[in-house]
Amino acid sequence: MKSDPFNKTYFTSGNYKTYEEDTLSWAGTFAKNICRMLPKKKELNILEVGCTFGYLLKELQESHKCAVQGLEYSAFAVQHAKKEVRTRVRQGNVLEGNTYKKNQFDAVVCIDVCEYLERKEIGKAIRNMIAWTKNLIFFTDIYTHSRSSSEIHNPDLLRKTTMTKKEYIRIFESIGTKLIRRRNFGNGSEVLIFQKKSS
Repeated sequence: MKSDPFNKTYFTSGNYKTYEEDTLSWAGTFAKNICRMLPKKKELNILEVGCTFGYLLKELQESHKCAVQGLEYSAFAVQHAKKEVRTRVRQGNVLEGNTYKKNQFDAVVCIDVCEYLERKEIGKAIRNMIAWTKNLIFFTDIYTHSRSSSEIHNPDLLRKTTMTKKEYIRIFESIGTKLIRRRNFGNGSEVLIFQKKSS
């Protein structure tokens, strides 16, 4: 990987100045809802794609006793992940399909990742996430026409793509999932919950 654009400057400017406070305000609710929607078992195995510093992973691990893993593109974020989950976070790219095994996780969580991909790459990213889960995907992004997609209200020079919810749903369902629910988990945009069709 060449120089990391998601560096210290990126994570200490703009909307990221209050990132920890903002994330902690919704991580508990998000984690609780993930676990409520999955079958009860001794230990749920959950992957978060784009986990940044691991706040949601920490909540899942400590409050719900989940086995967690995080995939994060930014070397800076991986190096500064919460100490409680740092060994569970790996640096990598959602476009690399062999990072995890097929059906390895009970659920995959993906929050605001696809906006940093080229439009032509999004299908591949979604295909990989579907392969890695055996049950659910919790997905949200900066949707087109939302306030958060505005460079005035939410500037981000690294954002490459915005798509509508309908476009994302179409891609997910064309690859092998069905939309089973939409939820607001307090993180600022609606979470689309997909269930993997049996393969």
